[in-house]
Amino acid sequence: MNNIRNIALATVQYEDRLRRLPGLFDPIQGERMASNSGYPNTTWPVTMLPDLERAQIVTPNAAGVLGGVYVEVYVCPSDGTKQRQGSDMSYVANGGKVGSVVFEKLANGPFVNHIFHPKLTFQDGNWMDGRDYTLLYSENIDCQSYDEIGWNGWVNVDKWEFDIPRFVEPDHDDRTWSPVFLWTTAPGDDVKLINQPGPEESEIDCDHKRPGRYTSGSCNGKNGVLRTMKARPSSAHGGGVNVAFGSGRVMFLRENIQYGIYIALMTPYDKKWDSPDPNYVLGDADLK
Repeated sequence: MNNIRNIALATVQYEDRLRRLPGLFDPIQGERMASNSGYPNTTWPVTMLPDLERAQIVTPNAAGVLGGVYVEVYVCPSDGTKQRQGSDMSYVANGGKVGSVVFEKLANGPFVNHIFHPKLTFQDGNWMDGRDYTLLYSENIDCQSYDEIGWNGWVNVDKWEFDIPRFVEPDHDDRTWSPVFLWTTAPGDDVKLINQPGPEESEIDCDHKRPGRYTSGSCNGKNGVLRTMKARPSSAHGGGVNVAFGSGRVMFLRENIQYGIYIALMTPYDKKWDSPDPNYVLGDADLK
């Protein structure tokens, strides 16, 4: 809980200074790249390192080089899946509704993919339901490296126009799975419920590496859509997960919370979200 509180308070400090939240993923300006072989994008945990007093780690990452430096505050002491080395990560950001980046909207979640939407930023006026009632971070024992992007938006190069940032095919089968947690209108379908086990690695279709910090597993020639089934709150704690809100408040979220309440906590603007129940009013009793 101390770890996730520190990350949340660092984010509050970041927002106070820049008047916006960091992107889920951010592009690196070309003139800052160490070489043409570097990775042109970075992640929210790397962006947050200076506010966690680890600015020296950002230098190689900001130049497109994966530093692979261990950061203790990014690993939950109870997370037995991590080796406590390299860029291990136990925490994920609220990326909104599961689905293609093409359909991202600020009302569904505060962290946005700035590689695809460079001008879509979460600012002060977007906290319509209040910082104290909108989730920022959660634990996730399946989270991968803090400096690598889990997003198969470039699985097939012919689906992306690099000069014109839009998809050219209608199926929009790109998905984000790390370091992020999501919600869905069909719980148990695209995304497992809180603290429920995700699919085994052998069951997951993989993504192909493309330029830019993209993770990949053992490849079987398919895409990474099913990896979103692990993009949900999960922990090694019995009964629930530690979470942090936009105000910096932290709490233990019970795993049997109604999924509709979970969605209400994920969405910063209920009236404009994509939930089947947009008029749901979140009450304090819902969190008890």
